[in-house]
Amino acid sequence: MIFREILTEYGVQTESEGDDIFVDGGKLSISIASVSLSSAKIHFALNLEDKGTPSDVETIGLYDIRVNGRQVFTEDNLLDLINKTVTKFIDELETIEKDISKTKVLG
Repeated sequence: MIFREILTEYGVQTESEGDDIFVDGGKLSISIASVSLSSAKIHFALNLEDKGTPSDVETIGLYDIRVNGRQVFTEDNLLDLINKTVTKFIDELETIEKDISKTKVLG
C-alpha cells in the first residue's frame, strides 16, 4: 500500500490483486508475506523492465510506465523513488512499534 501511494504521487494509476500491484494491466510487483513459529518475512520486489519475466504473465517494469506519454521513472530518479519508499516504510514500522509499546497487556 505504501508503494501504491507513492506511485499515485507520481501520477501513476494502479490496481491491486492480493498484494501485487498492476499498472496498465501489467504486473509490476512481486510480493509475499509469511509467518513461521520463529519469524516473519515480507518479500517485495519490482520489475524494472518487463524483459526476462514469465511469458505467461503480462508484466510491466518501472521504466515502462508512462503518464501522458512521458516516461515516469528512469535511472536518474530511481534512487529518489527508493529513498522515498524506504523512508515511508521505516516511518510505518516506527509508528507500529510506538503503538505496540503504549498498549497495555490485557488479562
